[in-house]
Parts: sequence; C-alpha cells; structure tokens
Amino acid sequence: MGDLFIWLISFFILIALLVLLVYQVDNFAAAHVLG
Repeated sequence: MGDLFIWLISFFILIALLVLLVYQVDNFAAAHVLG
C-alpha cells in the first residue's frame, strides 16, 4: 500500500508540473501574440 501511495504522489506531481508548464507556455504565447 505504501508503494502505491508514493506512486500516486509522484504521478500527481508530474501532472501538476505538466499543467503548470502548459499554463506558462499558454501565457507566454498569448502575451507574445497580443504584443
């Protein structure tokens, strides 16, 4: 059960980082397009 918990946390962190990255890129792209 402990291993599953650790795997779940790492997966959640990975998703959070991915969302953050997409959000940052989206913001940058929008700012670039809007000038």
